Amino acid sequence: MAPTPTSRPRSAPTTPPPATSTGSSSLGSGITLTENNDGSNETLSVAVAFSADWDFNDVDILDVKTVTFEDEHDNGNSGTSKTVDLNDGQKHKLTLTGNVTLTLTAPHGPGNFLLKLVQDATGSRTVTWPGTVNWPGGTAPTLSTGANAVDIVSLYYDGTNYYATSALNFS
Repeated sequence: MAPTPTSRPRSAPTTPPPATSTGSSSLGSGITLTENNDGSNETLSVAVAFSADWDFNDVDILDVKTVTFEDEHDNGNSGTSKTVDLNDGQKHKLTLTGNVTLTLTAPHGPGNFLLKLVQDATGSRTVTWPGTVNWPGGTAPTLSTGANAVDIVSLYYDGTNYYATSALNFS
């Protein structure tokens, strides 16, 4: 089943001109055709920026070497109560400016998420986690307390609960 866009992608040439020799030809709009006259397969590379969400349910994406993310979503300062919306991306940053009670807005489906917690210049800030976050051994970690210390929490969401691990004290 092919992916179905929820809106149309930006236009790009749909029919490349015929290639007549071995080599690489730029066809414009991020499209490159590499022809091999030795009988091996030709390669068509397409790089198109889409302004739509795509539904890749039931679609296998094969031979992906590297996946990168557009950005780390900065959730700003925590204060004493903060909601982190995991629909804003898979990489999040939160600066702890008070002992915070954290709420997580569930993503649309299962996924892996990272939350970088940064102590402010005062340090010693704590996080109270939602009851849906499960930790190894049933106990949340004690975060690093130094000023500007960095801890990273990895979250796996299965559609109902979060399973979390941490890497601490990147100060």
